[in-house]
Amino acid sequence: MNKIVVTAFEPFGIIPTNSSLEILKTLSEDYQKIVLPVSYEKCDTLLKDILLNQKPNYLILLGQAQNRHTISLEQGAINLINTPTRDNDGKFYLNKIIKEDGNDGYFNTIDASRLVEELASTYPISLSYSAGVYVCNYVFYLALYYVSKLNLSTKIGFIHFPLYQHQTEDSLSTLELDTMVKATNHILQLLLNK
Repeated sequence: MNKIVVTAFEPFGIIPTNSSLEILKTLSEDYQKIVLPVSYEKCDTLLKDILLNQKPNYLILLGQAQNRHTISLEQGAINLINTPTRDNDGKFYLNKIIKEDGNDGYFNTIDASRLVEELASTYPISLSYSAGVYVCNYVFYLALYYVSKLNLSTKIGFIHFPLYQHQTEDSLSTLELDTMVKATNHILQLLLNK
């Protein structure tokens, strides 16, 4: 059986909850669950520590993308932070390279395309070609970078979730939290038994 570490983010910005965190809370104890800070500085050390000390077969990163309408499996991450949005430490970066010695980008290593094909008839799920330029992309890039640089065998994937129904008063999302939880469990079960 594969060892899977699943991460989610704490709330950030003006929304007091985070869909990824709410999903993480529901997951089985079969998985190691870690809450990541929305912090550029803290995430770098934390991710490296998870990969080197936990040595998971899979590291599945969960994040919230409030303007999305489906569950999104990310194809890759780019070597760039570029947003005036501050992290929870108050820091922001414009046109900043994440790792000078890193590739321009890295692709996921969980075969997201196949997972989407397998699950699309059951869940509102799609493939995404941009993890953004904020902390989600940053964390996804770092995980892939460290696996590459340190010659680790851990497979890395990132799943973005929209806001769930009624998460905010003006939330336009029609996705229920329960649907996102079921899709996540389905993905993790497929990986667990691979």
